[in-house]
Amino acid sequence: MSDEPVSVYVDASVVSGLAKQDFPDATIADFFRVLDCARTGRADLWVTELVDDEIKGVPEEHRYYHTLVLKLLREMPYVPERMQTGLQSPIFGFISAMPAFGMGRPAPDKRYQAIEDVLTSGGREPASVEMDAKHLYQCLVNEIDLFWTEDRRSILQHQVELAKLGLSVVDTATLLSQLQAPGS
Repeated sequence: MSDEPVSVYVDASVVSGLAKQDFPDATIADFFRVLDCARTGRADLWVTELVDDEIKGVPEEHRYYHTLVLKLLREMPYVPERMQTGLQSPIFGFISAMPAFGMGRPAPDKRYQAIEDVLTSGGREPASVEMDAKHLYQCLVNEIDLFWTEDRRSILQHQVELAKLGLSVVDTATLLSQLQAPGS
């Protein structure tokens, strides 16, 4: 096993899917196994304030469960900061989406544009992929090893193209198998 934990960016789709009970039992069981890997130091789970922004948009009557899942993710052991300037600790803090995103659209960056181009290649409008692109961009610029999502319609279908940009996008089962693989 490597001495360094695998860094994993947790997409909002993981939080939302668990909160809405959208996942099959096997995915939920794998989620808890991933949390065990984080507790034992095999993975550092990272979330951004972008996830909080998305949760704030959930209708109040459903927001409780989203907040509960996010709280569960934040109860991982503290891991010292290893990210770029403007970022905080995994789980307990947030990876600041500033200065890259500010209040409006992200600062011009060819990498962000390339991500957006991949996500819109299936015919989606740029406005509909903006939040997904922001999440992926944060993962890329902060050199996080894996992007964990269950968003099959918008993100996972573009795994090959995103890998060409340096993003390793995985679903829960794939993440778990990578964390449990010898030498990981």
